[in-house]
Amino acid sequence: MSIVAVAWRRALAWALLYAAGLFSAGLFSAGLFSAGLFSAGLFSAALFSAALFSAGLFSAGLFSAALFSAGFLSAGLASSDARADESAFRDLVRRYVTSQSPDKPAEPLPGLPRDVKKSIALEYAVLLHKGGKDQAVDAASHAFQRGDQLRVRIVPLNDLYIYVFYEREGGQRLCLQPLSKEAPPLAKHDRAFELPADGSVYELDSSSGEEKLLLVATPTPNEDLAALADPVCKKSDDKLTAEEKVRCDALKARSQKALKRLQEQQSRSGQYRGLLSEQVLTKIGADAQRQGSVQAVLVEPPHNKQTSTFCMAASFRTENEPALFVTISLKTAPATAAKP
Repeated sequence: MSIVAVAWRRALAWALLYAAGLFSAGLFSAGLFSAGLFSAGLFSAALFSAALFSAGLFSAGLFSAALFSAGFLSAGLASSDARADESAFRDLVRRYVTSQSPDKPAEPLPGLPRDVKKSIALEYAVLLHKGGKDQAVDAASHAFQRGDQLRVRIVPLNDLYIYVFYEREGGQRLCLQPLSKEAPPLAKHDRAFELPADGSVYELDSSSGEEKLLLVATPTPNEDLAALADPVCKKSDDKLTAEEKVRCDALKARSQKALKRLQEQQSRSGQYRGLLSEQVLTKIGADAQRQGSVQAVLVEPPHNKQTSTFCMAASFRTENEPALFVTISLKTAPATAAKP
C-alpha cells in the first residue's frame, strides 16, 4: 500500500472519529439543555405554586383583618348610635315641655301618658371652679373637698319661679335666690342664669359632712318660700335684737312649712332617676296610674355629652300645679392626714 493511500485512510478515520465526537457532544449538550428546561419548569412551577399559596394566605389574612376591623367598626357604630339615641330622647322631652301652651296641646311624647295635664322642667349643672375654669360635675357622685369653689348654672324650660337655698350640715338655711322678697324670682324659659349672680363663687366650708343646695321651681310665685329673703334673716343671730329674733324665727318657720309641704308632695309622686327612654316613660306612667300618683318626677343625670342634670315634674290632674323640689347634695370627703 502506498504512503498516499495510508495517509488518506488515516485522515478519513480521524474525520469519522471527530464527527462522532461532535455528534456525541451535541447529544450530551442537548440532554443537558433538555434537563435544564425540565428543571427550570419544575422550579418555575414550584415558585408559581408557592406564590399562589402565599397570595392565598395573604388574601385570607386581609379578609380576616377586614372582618375583624368591620366587627370593631360595627360595635363602635352601635355604641355611638346608642349614645346618640339617649341624647336624642332628652331633646324630644325638651321639645315636649317647651311646646306647651294654654291654647294648644303639646306635641305627643313617646311613652308619656296622654292624661298628663301639665309639666315643668329645668336643667342644672354644678360647676367646679378650679384653675380659672368651670368644669361641670355630677354632684350625686362627686366627692368634694373642703375649700372647693362652686357655681351653679340653671336653665328653665318653662317660665318658672325658682328659689334656691343653701343648707349647712346642721340644718341652718340661707336664701340664695331671690335676693329680695320684693323681687319674685321669675326665670324665663331657655334663658340660663348662674349663681352667684355677681360672678363670684361659693366655697365649701364643711371639713367632713354634707352641705346641700335646695332648688324649688313653681309656675307661680310663693311668698312663703321667699320669706327667708327678708333682710332680717340674713343677719347672724348674735346681731339680732329681741324683736328681730322673734320676727326671724317666724319667717324661718313659715319657710320651713312651705318647703316641707312641697317635699311631702314630691315624696308621694312617682319618681325615677336614670336615663330617659320611651320604655321608661311608659313604665312611670303605668306605675303612677296604678298608685294614683298626682304627679311624676323624672331626673336624668349627666351622661355622655350631656353635662347637666335634667329634672321634670308632670302633673296628672288639672287641679294640681306641678312643682319641683330638687336636693343637690354636696358631700365633702374627709380630709386625709398628712404622712409624717
